[in-house]
Amino acid sequence: MGKIDFIYTYIYIYIYIYIYVCVCVCCDVSKGVPSARIEQLEQTLGIEHTPRFKRYLGIPMFHGKAKIADFHHVIDRINDRLATWKGRLLNKAGRLCLINSVVTSIPLYSMQSLWLPQAVCNRINQASRTMLWAKAGSSQYWSLVGWNTVTRPKEFGGLGIRESRQVNISLIGKLIWDLLHSPQKPWVKILQAKYLHGASVLQAKKGNGASQVWNSIVKASPICDKASFQSLV
Repeated sequence: MGKIDFIYTYIYIYIYIYIYVCVCVCCDVSKGVPSARIEQLEQTLGIEHTPRFKRYLGIPMFHGKAKIADFHHVIDRINDRLATWKGRLLNKAGRLCLINSVVTSIPLYSMQSLWLPQAVCNRINQASRTMLWAKAGSSQYWSLVGWNTVTRPKEFGGLGIRESRQVNISLIGKLIWDLLHSPQKPWVKILQAKYLHGASVLQAKKGNGASQVWNSIVKASPICDKASFQSLV
């Protein structure tokens, strides 16, 4: 197994554990659940209940709609790495390499299982634009090329910077692909039994008390439609 394969295998193991916890713990231990049921879950799963469970394995866990504050740790890490002072030591080509490496790696873990709020995606893109165009010692800049052009692949005249929302959708699309084509995987069986009941994920709908992973899959599924997946087979 190569280094890249090992890294992706490691990441997927964490995602499977996170999905299991979301489905089996966070959805059951919510408001209105009797204390006897909570105690039963604690004894069965061997874990303690807490009403303030902010993050698990580095990914935010929350009830209700995702907020910008839930992803402040991602934005802060990106801004720290793309600090303006580093631009003084880099030419445009060096800045582009830094943007591609940082923006590709830091949000990747959260993007693989959660639909990031649009405001978070906007801030990630803004950090990339500032790093690319701003002069040393200033956060103000003029964009010499439109963002839609910058985010095109290099073979199509762009700079190859990946737009954060598109990356987010493509990574969640991997989960949708597994739901369609890998029914033998344990986490797929859990989601199919809890939410799908024999139906296709492409026709799935949000449910009351559903996990954030499932809500993210439902948001991305209309974009990753059946025709798109069939064309990749």
